Amino acid sequence: MSYLRGSANYVWSTTCILGRGATATVYQGVNKKTGDPVAVKTFNKLSLDRPANVQMREFDVLRKVNHENIVKLISIEDDLENSSKVLVMELCTGGSLFSILDDPMNSYGLEEDEFLLVLKDLTAGMKHLRDNSIIHRDLKPGNIMKYVAEDGRSIYKLTDFGAARELEEDQQFMSLYGTEEYLHPHMYERAVLRKPGDKLFSSNVDLWSIGVTLYHVATGSLPFRPYGGRRNRDCMHFITTKKESGVISGVQKDHSTSSIEWGRDLPKTCLLSAGLKELFVPILAGVMECDSSRMWSFDRFFEEVTAILCCRRLHVFHVSECRELVLYIAKDGVEDTRPRMSDIAEQLNKQTNVSSKNQLVTFDKQLLENYLQQNGHLPATCVQRAAYLFNVEAKEVRLSSVQSMQSAKFPEFPSSGVNLDEDASIAKTWCSITHVTKRLIERLLRCYQHLEKAPMELAALIEERTAGLKAEFRFTKEAAYAMDRQLTRTAKSQAQICELTALVPTESPELDQLKRMVASKQPAAQRPMLDSLARTEREIDSLEAKVLSPKSLSKQWTQRRSEVPPVDGCLETASSYVAKIRDNWQALARDKATKKLTYHDEQFHMLEKHKMQQTSLKLMALMQDRCLKPCYKLSQRLQTWYRESISAHRTCLQLKLALGSLTEMAAWYSQALKTDEEFDSIVGQFITTIKTFSKPPPQASPQLMLHQPPLSPQPLTDILAQRNGQLDKVLLLKLEELRKEQNEILQIVEEIQEIIYNVLRLSQ
Repeated sequence: MSYLRGSANYVWSTTCILGRGATATVYQGVNKKTGDPVAVKTFNKLSLDRPANVQMREFDVLRKVNHENIVKLISIEDDLENSSKVLVMELCTGGSLFSILDDPMNSYGLEEDEFLLVLKDLTAGMKHLRDNSIIHRDLKPGNIMKYVAEDGRSIYKLTDFGAARELEEDQQFMSLYGTEEYLHPHMYERAVLRKPGDKLFSSNVDLWSIGVTLYHVATGSLPFRPYGGRRNRDCMHFITTKKESGVISGVQKDHSTSSIEWGRDLPKTCLLSAGLKELFVPILAGVMECDSSRMWSFDRFFEEVTAILCCRRLHVFHVSECRELVLYIAKDGVEDTRPRMSDIAEQLNKQTNVSSKNQLVTFDKQLLENYLQQNGHLPATCVQRAAYLFNVEAKEVRLSSVQSMQSAKFPEFPSSGVNLDEDASIAKTWCSITHVTKRLIERLLRCYQHLEKAPMELAALIEERTAGLKAEFRFTKEAAYAMDRQLTRTAKSQAQICELTALVPTESPELDQLKRMVASKQPAAQRPMLDSLARTEREIDSLEAKVLSPKSLSKQWTQRRSEVPPVDGCLETASSYVAKIRDNWQALARDKATKKLTYHDEQFHMLEKHKMQQTSLKLMALMQDRCLKPCYKLSQRLQTWYRESISAHRTCLQLKLALGSLTEMAAWYSQALKTDEEFDSIVGQFITTIKTFSKPPPQASPQLMLHQPPLSPQPLTDILAQRNGQLDKVLLLKLEELRKEQNEILQIVEEIQEIIYNVLRLSQ
């Protein structure tokens, strides 16, 4: 009997089945001329008995659509054996999404990057269908195929359009299609429970199926699970129709409805990050609404998914908690391309409860804020190369992964005998736990690498800041001594003014007040200021000795890190153990398929279980002894170093903040010098005026007097009084100018002195 069948241009083997459904079977075939592999869909008698227009519906839909995320139709040909139509489509070598989820490696859902790829491709494919007014009506993981392109990219594609049809946005339909677990509750009521009614359905039934499918992809399990599974149909209908708005899962633990556990969030075993869960859960809640008035529209679904896919991702390692974080930074608009540090701080606060004032975020040995200012975009990060979050108030470094490790427990095989079904089921669960354990090992190894690298990031930042403090403080010291000289000079100038006032036959209470102010300022300001300068300089020198050479922070950490054993080879060993356990599981699965074993086959069956148990013990020992313990030791070394370093950073930050006011001080000092120059000029004018008025009046020559008419006689005392009056007025005007300039100088000196005191107080 031949297993080969063909059409005019293609041939396929009936033993190479890719998938089987209620109305059709898909085989792998090849092009007769080129040898290119293809998928060939043939239809059984049940399909051929349908009306001709229903049979042609799938062909018409496939001809109409053309999109990267929909399986491509290559040709429609006739089977040479029975003349029935066959569909020739592109071959998706990655298998169906259902088979991927059925693998023990994905028992708890896909990892984040792969999930986002499924979300993107599924949404793009569905949007193309809606743009062409097509509903699928049987959307599920089994009808989503993984295509591996020539460049190695994975592309998920929608397939199986046997239930699809054209349906406008405002149209409805009555026919029943779909798979039980993914059906909208109203369709489930009619198609599965066989309840009478003439209820019409809209295109939104695909949204419910999308929600159930995405939950399955994210968690590895169906969202609504009655006790006893598919057979408990009434409870399935009860769960989906009676759940409250916002509930995205319901699991019945026994026969009573009171045992149903409702969920508004994804389970803890889900591999998605907290940042993605926060954005994704509302989408699930929106599309899995039984009440049509509350269910989202396709437009809103597409909009919300697009918002997630457009988010900029930032991987962050929280050092104090040894946790991996993923931030999803949304764009405010089309023109918004520059991320804001405030948005990042807010996201970190949500996920870690570390307030923004206590956050120190670094990337590539610099503050992340500085990186954003210099580059205008987020750095390219991943789980291996992340930004680092330091909590400046933290006093401990904890391994948060330890708590989740307690859930990784292996099941037990029956103590005696051989039960093929039970053994295969337990072996599959065993293999799932093995993959969970391997992920924990990978997380521990990444944690180890981050704990090695993060201190070097912090040390580089503190060392750079400390090195700059010396130069900045030198400027502070020069400014302070300049103020000291300014006060001395002001006092000297005041003494000169006092000598000048002796020449003025009038009292000046303003000048006396100025004299007292200068006398009180100089001794009160000079000594404390110089003492504070010396104390602050000693503190900077002490900080420099702790942070910089000869024993810098980075060198101290290198020394402490060398005391912890390395973790080289752990991942390779774990991968080897996982591969062996997968082989054991597949051997037990093959035994189940044979249904009956010989005596010798049973012995090998028992041996496979024994080897699985022994390898699992080795895997757990590897995780505990060679991964967890070194990570714990490294975290303890880091804890001591971290406390000292954060203390140095806090001191450094205080000094940096204090020295930041130097620009203002320099501006005031410049103004003081300018005013002082004006003061000197006025004093010079003052002295010149006194000298001018102090000279005796010039005597006229005898020859000139002979030609002048005689003057009226004037007493000498009147002439002297007139000259003294003119002198008094001039001197008073000059003294008033001096008083104003001196007051201005003193005001500037007071303001500079206050700045210096603030600097020194902050630095202590």
